[in-house]
Amino acid sequence: MRETWRRFGRRAFSTALAIVALFAAATFVTSSVTISPTPSDGYHVFLYRRSFGEIQPGHYVMFRARTDLVDRCREGCYLIKRVVCTAGQRLRVRNREFFCDGVFLGRAKTRSKRGVAVEAFRYDGVIPEGLLFVMGCHPDSYDSRYFGFVRVSDVEAVARPLF
Repeated sequence: MRETWRRFGRRAFSTALAIVALFAAATFVTSSVTISPTPSDGYHVFLYRRSFGEIQPGHYVMFRARTDLVDRCREGCYLIKRVVCTAGQRLRVRNREFFCDGVFLGRAKTRSKRGVAVEAFRYDGVIPEGLLFVMGCHPDSYDSRYFGFVRVSDVEAVARPLF
């Protein structure tokens, strides 16, 4: 009788392990890993999915940008930023300070880390449908404080920070 239970236990364990392995493989196949070389988001390795549902505050989004202010981004590069204010919320900018529904988000710098003068995005109102305001956590992050809103339609993936 004990031998029967041992075999059953081994089979159950093997089956559970196979199910977990299949789930992990399916998750990896539908997701990809990317590495962010800059400290602007506080993380360096992200798992991202190109198919995603509704984007919420706190999500990290990946989109293409072109700028001379970011190394190797003149011809275009992917940026990953955290969504901090979305459609229907009130974004207010006063003296380079940004607020979403009255909550302080951060301050725009007057110069990039290379010393180039940068203009801050200006806005005061409710964010229209289909737009996102995104930021990095680093003071030198190139984000919506400078380039303004990101269109939801331009988001290519939603990312989850790993480390």
